[in-house]
Amino acid sequence: MKYLLLDTQNRLKEVGSKTARQLRDELGLNQKQFIHFLNSSKLYHNRYIIVEDFKESNAEKENDVFTQKLLFERNGKRYYVSRDAKFFVIYKNGNQRELTCYPRIKRNVEHLFIKLAVKDYRVKSLVAQAFVEGWYQGCNAIPIDGNNLNCKADNLKIMSKTAYAKISGRMTKCNKPLGLYENNKLVKEFRSTREAEGQLYISRQTVSDLCNCKVKKRLYDLRWL
Repeated sequence: MKYLLLDTQNRLKEVGSKTARQLRDELGLNQKQFIHFLNSSKLYHNRYIIVEDFKESNAEKENDVFTQKLLFERNGKRYYVSRDAKFFVIYKNGNQRELTCYPRIKRNVEHLFIKLAVKDYRVKSLVAQAFVEGWYQGCNAIPIDGNNLNCKADNLKIMSKTAYAKISGRMTKCNKPLGLYENNKLVKEFRSTREAEGQLYISRQTVSDLCNCKVKKRLYDLRWL
C-alpha cells in the first residue's frame, strides 16, 4: 500500500508518496503502532498529512499481497513467511509476532530451522515452497551461494533428490545398495531396499531395520554395501 503526503497548508497539494514499509522504518514503528498512528494523528514530521493512495495500480497491489504468504493455520494461529525468510504468527486477537530462526547441525552441515506449532522445519524448504517457481513435494531446496544460512527466496533453486545426490555424494537409503549374507559371506546383492523388499517378501522398513541392526531376531543377515 502506498500513502500520499499532503501539505498541511494546502491539503490539495501532493508533495510525494511513500510505501507503508518506508513510513514504518522512518517513524520507527511496528505494524500495530503504525495502524494506531494512521487512526489517530496521521501527521508526518509535523508538516504533512498521510492519506492512502487509492490510485495505486493493480500490479503494485499484487506485489504487496505476495510479500508474505500463509503457510498454514493451527489452533487459531496463522503462520506466514516472507521472501527474505522472515516468519510471523498472527494470533486470534490480531496481534502479530515475528518468530526467530536458529541454526542446527545436521550431518555435519549447519542448517537454519524454525519452530512452528511445536514442530521444527527447515527454513529453506518453507521459503522455497512458498516462493520458488518449480517447487514440488520431495524436491531439494539448494542455496545458490552455498550458504545454508542464507535462505532468502532469491538465493534458492530447486533440485531433484537424484541430481542433488550426484553433486553431494549422498544417496537416500531407499536407493542404497545392500547385500544378503550367510555365514559372513555375501550371497546376493540388491540395488535398493525396494528390490530387497520384492525378493525377500518383507517390508522396506524391515529391510532398513535389519541393515541398521535394529532387529533382535534377524530373519536375514542384511547389510549396507
